[in-house]
Amino acid sequence: MSRSILQLLTVLAAVLFSFSADALLLEQLSLAPSQAEQPRTAGERKFAEGRELLGQNKLREAAAAFEESARVEPRSYMPLLGLAEVAIRERHSDEAEKYLRRAEGIAPQSAEVQTAIGQFYFGRKDYAKSEAALKKATGMEPKLIWPWLALGELYNGTQRWPAAVDAFRSALKIDPNHAGGHFGLGRALLNSGKSDEALAEFDIAARLAPNNPLPLLAKAQLLSAQKQYDKSLAAYDQALDLHADEVAVRMGRGEVLMAQGQGDRAVVEFKRAVKAAPKAALPLVRLGIAYQDLKRWDEAEAAYRAAIKNDVQAVHAYNNLAWLLAERRIKLDEALKLAQNATLLAPKDPNVFDTLAAVYRARGDANEERKAQAQARQLGKRG
Repeated sequence: MSRSILQLLTVLAAVLFSFSADALLLEQLSLAPSQAEQPRTAGERKFAEGRELLGQNKLREAAAAFEESARVEPRSYMPLLGLAEVAIRERHSDEAEKYLRRAEGIAPQSAEVQTAIGQFYFGRKDYAKSEAALKKATGMEPKLIWPWLALGELYNGTQRWPAAVDAFRSALKIDPNHAGGHFGLGRALLNSGKSDEALAEFDIAARLAPNNPLPLLAKAQLLSAQKQYDKSLAAYDQALDLHADEVAVRMGRGEVLMAQGQGDRAVVEFKRAVKAAPKAALPLVRLGIAYQDLKRWDEAEAAYRAAIKNDVQAVHAYNNLAWLLAERRIKLDEALKLAQNATLLAPKDPNVFDTLAAVYRARGDANEERKAQAQARQLGKRG
C-alpha cells in the first residue's frame, strides 16, 4: 500500500535513491552515532531495540519494543512512528494513521512527524493531504532536508516536474552533497526535457554514492536515448559491477545492442534476463522481439508463449504472437483469438487494432480488416 514511514524521512529508497537498510534507519531516526549520543534511558534503549528489530523485519518483536518505549516515555513521538511503520508493513493502514495522529498530538510542531504524515498520504495517493503536510513541515523547519526531498518525490510522482526541480534544488541548498537529492533532481530535469542537465546530476549522484548502482542505471538509459551506445553499455557494466538488479542491466544492454543492430548479442542479454527472472513476462517478450528481428520465427513464437504462460495479461505477448502468426499465415484461428485478447487488455491502444487488422487481412476478411483499421486510426487521433 504505502511508503515506509521510517524510510520516508530520507525519501523512498526504491524510487528516489537506495541506501542500506541499516543506514536508512539510523539516518532517518537521527540516531547515527555521529549525530547523537548512545541511548541512555530505558525508553531510548527500547526504541533502539525496536529499530534494530525492524531492520531485521521482525515486526511483532519490533512492535513490542516500540510499545514498551512508548509506555516508558509517553511524551516521545518516535516510538509511535515505529509502531506506524510496523502497521504499514502489516498492511494495517488505519492503525498506522492512528499512530501518526497520536505522534502529531504529542509533537504538533515536529517537522519529522509532518514529513511522515505527508509520505503516508502519498502512499495512499491522497496527494493533496500529502502536499499540505510536507509544506507544513518545510515551514516548521526550513533547513530540514527531509520534507524538501519528500516534496520533490511527490512532485516527481505526480508529474509536476518544475515543482519537483524547485523542491530538490531547495533540498540541495541545505545539503549540496546529498546523493539522493541529485538523483531526484536528475529525474525531474530529465522529465522536463533537460537531458544534459539531468546527465550531469546523475554523474554527481554516482560520484557521491559510488556503491549505489541507481545513478549509473539512469545514466545508461539516458545515454542510450541520446544514441551514445558505447557510453551507455559502459555505464550498464559499471552498474553490474555494483551488483545492480541483473534483470534491469541485462534488459538495458539488450535494448542498446538491438539499437546497434547486434541482434545476436542482444539475444544473449535477454536470455540472461530471463534466467535472472524466470517467472517474469517482460524479458521473454523482449527476447521474442529480438528473435523476430533475426527472423528466428520458431524461437520468437516460443518466447511469446512462455511470456503468456508467466502472465495471462501480458498484452504485448498476445499482440506480438498474433502478428507473428498472421505474418507467417499459420494458426490463423489462434492468431485471431490472441489479437482479440490484446484488444480486450488494451482497448485504447491503436497498435493492437493494427495487429487485429493484420490478422483479418491474413484471413481474407476485408470487411473486418477495415473495421479494425478504422478503430486504430480513431485511437491514434485521440493519442
